Amino acid sequence: MAVIVWGARTGRWDGHHVRNRRGRLIPLLATIGFSAIGLGLLIVLRAPWPLIALDLTLLATLFVTSAITLAWKVSIHAAVCMSAVAIMASSGGPEWWAAALLVGAVAWSRVHLHDHATAQVIVGALIGLLAGGMFTLLTL
Repeated sequence: MAVIVWGARTGRWDGHHVRNRRGRLIPLLATIGFSAIGLGLLIVLRAPWPLIALDLTLLATLFVTSAITLAWKVSIHAAVCMSAVAIMASSGGPEWWAAALLVGAVAWSRVHLHDHATAQVIVGALIGLLAGGMFTLLTL
């Protein structure tokens, strides 16, 4: 977030929402870099495998959404929200699928605010669902 705020304040992109896709490259690369550093620390400090698997899953999701959003503005909000629900359902039990209603609320808000088209939030949610599946496979 510090990178995003810095870029917005210095006029490098259009604000803290970074609506311009070209302006997203630096914040996305910074996020990937910081996530990779975090993953390295988790490994070096011998964190439990599910925590490392979670970071691997989120890093993979970040790579996929970053690659897509540079050409087409996929909803990273919907992806993150759905991945959280899917991961909680995978590790905490099927009752967590009820939280998918929150994904719908996030998706609706992104479309209502005109930040995304319906297709962009649907694709984002599908990517999040795949992330949940990846986490499940990594932690079997």
